[in-house]
Amino acid sequence: MNFFEARVESVEAGRARVAGAGFRSLDLPATSLTVGDALTIGVRPEHLVQETNGPFAAEGVVELVERLGESSFAHVRRVDDRLFVAEVRGREAPTPGERMTLIAAAQDVHVFDASGQRVSTQSNSWNKFAIAQDRIALCDHGSRGSRLDLRLGIRVLVGLLAHWHSTCRARRATCLATSARSCT
Repeated sequence: MNFFEARVESVEAGRARVAGAGFRSLDLPATSLTVGDALTIGVRPEHLVQETNGPFAAEGVVELVERLGESSFAHVRRVDDRLFVAEVRGREAPTPGERMTLIAAAQDVHVFDASGQRVSTQSNSWNKFAIAQDRIALCDHGSRGSRLDLRLGIRVLVGLLAHWHSTCRARRATCLATSARSCT
């Protein structure tokens, strides 16, 4: 995942205006955001498309292109001198030195607060799992390059299992308190 540091610039009429280096300002639902909040915006390489206008738009200069058959990965240098990666599908791939603007749909933009907690931009309950800041730094496509961090996936999986386990225990306790015959 690509990460972009950001700050909330303004909150108005239930919407927050978020800005940061390497991407154009972004409007988000202001569920719990206040002016000055530090955020991390995350976008996966496969969700970036070469266009000029969209809810999330990042710009930069192509530094490296990895051709992998029908798709390629473009490593793009942002204005803050950090790299991000975009998957480009098809035979035509960008060339090093080319300036690119890449966009992502609103549902493909992930927002985390300063503590690494996911900020809900929708109304579902699955946005409550934390991602540790030290794990985000390891996954960033900065000067160290990209690196898969399995510990992050394990942490998220453990969080999901703990949530499921506590939900099942609560349901079972309710069933035992009412009547064993009404539970399946």
